[in-house]
Amino acid sequence: MDVHLSHLVHDQRLCELLSHYYECQADDVRLIEELCTTDQFDDCTVLAQRLSRAGDFPLSISILSAPQGCIESDSYLAIQLCKLAQCFALVADSSPDPYKWVILDGLGNQTEVLVDGDAMDDQDAFIIPDERRPTWFFR
Repeated sequence: MDVHLSHLVHDQRLCELLSHYYECQADDVRLIEELCTTDQFDDCTVLAQRLSRAGDFPLSISILSAPQGCIESDSYLAIQLCKLAQCFALVADSSPDPYKWVILDGLGNQTEVLVDGDAMDDQDAFIIPDERRPTWFFR
């Protein structure tokens, strides 16, 4: 499960946000920057990868493991994180088009958008050109 947020969130705050969503203690959330074997994190409830990137969504979060039954969907997690962090989120849609994504906010507004293909391919950045931005994005 991957969620891309519209602003950076400090690790401690991100652990608090994820612990709130997964109903566990912040100490039970582990953030890593590089993929590795998850066996060494058996003592945590939630394991997430945190990556910084360029573009409109500079924080990428991948949930690698979480309690059974807690994961609703990328969209549900994104909306909850947007509410708590007061930001916007980008999640994959169900189409095979790699440039088509869904932008969400904490109120549940969501719109399909096309990200800039060149920025994504060349810089690994999610950039939504001005003419493709929903009116409620970056008010």
